[in-house]
Amino acid sequence: MDSDHRFAQGHHLMGNPGKRAAPVAIDGLVDAKALAKAHPDTFDVPSTANLKKIKPGDLVKVARNNERFWVVVTGFEKRRIHGAVDNDLLRNDDLPVGKVIYFQKKNIYSWLPQDEATF
Repeated sequence: MDSDHRFAQGHHLMGNPGKRAAPVAIDGLVDAKALAKAHPDTFDVPSTANLKKIKPGDLVKVARNNERFWVVVTGFEKRRIHGAVDNDLLRNDDLPVGKVIYFQKKNIYSWLPQDEATF
């Protein structure tokens, strides 16, 4: 089951510039880019040009253990992006709302610029 139905429940994190925990690496993030390459007719990911436009405050969707979830981008470090988990998860209880994680552009399923997010 996808977490889309609970889109951005924790979206309030975008407006909270307070002190955040250090990002942590997590195992098992899905390579969305590889899935799109393997299934070009049925699976789409943001273009390379759009991935270059991602900035802090934007929402991106990643997946782990067959559960997709939203992350608010909080910054960049070398080739890694870090962001705060932005919705409650069913299968990944070690990733509560607000937990800051590392991921890469290849893990991004979807991108929603901050200025396009309406709630």
